[in-house]
Amino acid sequence: MKQLEDNLKSVEVNLTAEEVVAIDEMTTHSPIYPGWMQGMGNDPKITDALS
Repeated sequence: MKQLEDNLKSVEVNLTAEEVVAIDEMTTHSPIYPGWMQGMGNDPKITDALS
C-alpha cells in the first residue's frame, strides 16, 4: 500500500523548465542503425550528380 501511495504522490511533482531540459538531455536515445548512418551519406557531389 505504501508504494501505491508514493506512486500517486508522484503526480504532485512540479519540475522547472531547466529540470525538464536536463532530464531530456540525460535520457535522449542515440539513433539506431541505419539512422545514424544517414548523416554520413550526404555528399554534395553525389547529390548534385543524381539531381
